[in-house]
Amino acid sequence: MGSLDAIRQLEMNLAASAAMAGSCSLPMFTGGLMSPTPGKVDSQTYPVWKQMKKIIKTMFLCDVTRVITFTFGYGNSSIHFQNVLQDPELVGKYKDTNGNPINNGSGCHDISHNQGGNLDSAQYIIDKYCCDRTAELLAEMSATPDIGGGSLLDNTAVVFWNECSNGNVHGAVDMPLLIFGGKFLKLKGGSYVQFGAKTGQVPNGTYALPKPPYMSDFWVTTAQAWGYNAMTSYGDPSWNTGMLSGIFG
Repeated sequence: MGSLDAIRQLEMNLAASAAMAGSCSLPMFTGGLMSPTPGKVDSQTYPVWKQMKKIIKTMFLCDVTRVITFTFGYGNSSIHFQNVLQDPELVGKYKDTNGNPINNGSGCHDISHNQGGNLDSAQYIIDKYCCDRTAELLAEMSATPDIGGGSLLDNTAVVFWNECSNGNVHGAVDMPLLIFGGKFLKLKGGSYVQFGAKTGQVPNGTYALPKPPYMSDFWVTTAQAWGYNAMTSYGDPSWNTGMLSGIFG
């Protein structure tokens, strides 16, 4: 692209920005913005998520920030999903593969450490809840036009993952992750990529180092796809083993 073409593209983006100014407005919340209250986290988990979803879209659409990190619960989360799913909008919507509702009154962290009954059922339902909320956000971003063309999702790389693969031993073997959007990065969507041999290895003790590749390799690969070629490692050098292929075009 020549310099004149680049200037013209900038003018078009600015014009589009002015035209879309009306859509860049503060989200409205009935009763004001909610913040989790100690002792009421279970009942507020879903309502707070709905507000956070609006805030995330607004922050991107108004170009207030370029990066957002959202977690459904920190590592020692005590959220009790048996209570969360009593929200009027969610009652009866979450059942396991046998058609049974969650029947485990323990918190997320305790369930991840195999406490309480019906563990497979509880973990399945909790995972499905988080996946459904993420899908809601992705669908709304896909339907929201962005300044300069495309949708918010086209112009955003969304990485959805967990901090460990096996909560009971803090395992990091066969770490699963999903990537959405990323059209500007030429993300190879609709594909499944398996890195390394699927050994079924179980970490020998808490925080054991699994076989490569590692999440650090993914972050470096993504950064370089973004144009940050000077970034060749991320975090602890021992968790960096090289670039990953097959993710970006």
